[in-house]
Amino acid sequence: MQHLLNLPSDDIREVSEFKETFFISTAIDYPSSKPHLGHAYEKISTDVIARFKRLQGYDVHFSTGTDEHGIKMQRKAEEAGKSPGQFVDEMQEHFRGLCKALDISYDDFIRTTEQRHEKAVLAVYNAVKKRGDIYKGTYTGKYCVECETFYTDSEAPDGICPTHKKPLEIVEEESYFFRMGRYQKALIAHIKKNKSFIIPESRRNEILSRLEEPLHDLSISRKTFKWGIPLPDNSKHVMYVWMDALVNYLSSIGYPARAYRKYWPAVHVIGKDIVWHHTVIWGSILLSAGISLPKTVLVHGFVNVGGEKMSKSRGTVIDPVHIKKKYSSDYLRFFLAREIPFGEDGDFSEEALVDRVNNELIANYGNLFYRATHFAVQNFDGKIPKGKMGNDERYIASLMKKTKKSAEEHMENYRIDLALKDILNLASETNKYFQKKKPWAADRKDAASCIYTSLNALRTITLLLSPYIPDASAKALRALGTTPGRWKDADSFALKTGTKISAVMLFKKIDEEELRKKEKEVPVQAEKPERGSALTGGKYVKLEDFQRLDIRTGTVVDVKDHPNADKLLLLKVDIGGEVRQLVAGLKGIYDKKQLMGKQVVILANLEPAKLRGETSEGMLLACDDGTLLTPEKKVKDGLKVR
Repeated sequence: MQHLLNLPSDDIREVSEFKETFFISTAIDYPSSKPHLGHAYEKISTDVIARFKRLQGYDVHFSTGTDEHGIKMQRKAEEAGKSPGQFVDEMQEHFRGLCKALDISYDDFIRTTEQRHEKAVLAVYNAVKKRGDIYKGTYTGKYCVECETFYTDSEAPDGICPTHKKPLEIVEEESYFFRMGRYQKALIAHIKKNKSFIIPESRRNEILSRLEEPLHDLSISRKTFKWGIPLPDNSKHVMYVWMDALVNYLSSIGYPARAYRKYWPAVHVIGKDIVWHHTVIWGSILLSAGISLPKTVLVHGFVNVGGEKMSKSRGTVIDPVHIKKKYSSDYLRFFLAREIPFGEDGDFSEEALVDRVNNELIANYGNLFYRATHFAVQNFDGKIPKGKMGNDERYIASLMKKTKKSAEEHMENYRIDLALKDILNLASETNKYFQKKKPWAADRKDAASCIYTSLNALRTITLLLSPYIPDASAKALRALGTTPGRWKDADSFALKTGTKISAVMLFKKIDEEELRKKEKEVPVQAEKPERGSALTGGKYVKLEDFQRLDIRTGTVVDVKDHPNADKLLLLKVDIGGEVRQLVAGLKGIYDKKQLMGKQVVILANLEPAKLRGETSEGMLLACDDGTLLTPEKKVKDGLKVR
């Protein structure tokens, strides 16, 4: 593009001038509903990279935020009976809360309704207009409100959005357009020349393939709704989402002030459904505005449940905050980074999470940490002993260096999953070393060498793990009497002889049976009635959550007065070979003769509870007026209600 060559050199200078800076961003989220596990995965992955770069010594700027304009948000606000401003103010708090729950170390949370963002959007618009790349016309096309994207006949021949599987709306209206087609050749040349511009390669090839077709101009305004940034030269129009939302990456670092160039260009971490928008649309806008393109658009896959993309209508949307509360932030972070090959789709299940955490994190790293620190406390007065280097110790030292190098190479290529695999392997090999040396059976000098080597290896493992499990890593480093340090010296024997340490059990093994007993609430995710949802207590829960309830048929075989309560009865209910005692407030609603032999429905998997001194082993299902729920006809006792 010739006009780029005519710009002052400092307007297109490379990031190399700022060698110690690194800018990474997530996509900003639509706060139209509460966050799901896909949002969590993107933020965790980005946070792991940001923490790694900080360990390397970079001045990191990590941004995330919410995309709050557009007709989609306006409609959601109307459905909720609120103004758009009130609606987004409330909803964005859920995304901030997600970041807090998962220890996401962002430096800036940008909202597109902020004045600083509007200032940046107008500056980009004016730069593009000054280039002669904006004109007014009329647009007719197939439009998806959910992803705020127009589709051509070839992209959606059946009139269904290829991403959301919903019918497209036919939109015809006056619009301002951006001459995106002017930048097709420049984009193709840039993508081909810069192989790291789009990662992984499969997504790069996908975009190049799409760019073989003519690149049409982009509609960048709307006049059918008002919830957006007005165009400076025609207030009847508001900015279309992609001329608005994408600019958040610049507004987060102070654009249009010159200071933005300290961090630009960025690494954008995004989902595979918005690659086109972040490479072709965003790339064209930047070229027109005279701003260098992002360093990398890093594309991750979807987090699936049961092999399928999460879906509200099917009740498979997972609430990450609930999962965090049930397990821990570190456990969820570890699992997602370990389980999903970055760039590909991955599957989530609690069974897989428990297996990975128990067998790879706790039994491997956690067990080694406790054994080594506990032995030092018991046998060396809680101090790091002086050790000598034999062949086995030199092997561990060489493996520490090898692991640090390989993990760094993987992290530089954004393969956080492979880096984690290598780190866990170092923990496994150190475990084998510890078991081989048997310090509990060795003489004091050999035991000291084993503990000295193991503790230093643990320091290396902990430091390399810290981007993944920051909470446990911080505790571990404190227990080792050291500070986080830098990545460059992660593989050194940095622990000093005589340093006071403490024995710490970093993790507790996940007991699935205990979790089932203690769990009293289910994750609420849906905002409105949808297929696959059930209304409980005034809130919508998903079908998968309802299925956790063990609801069974039974027959009342005995009824007695409660000895310590006037309105309670003691019922014995046969639920198919097992007789349960239930305490129910049915006195005055039913007499005992009416209840004898009556078939009822009970909630069978509640913890037994004492009610006025008598144990109740379940709960009868009844209406507010006390009317019992009963099968329409006689059925077998013990049948499960589904």
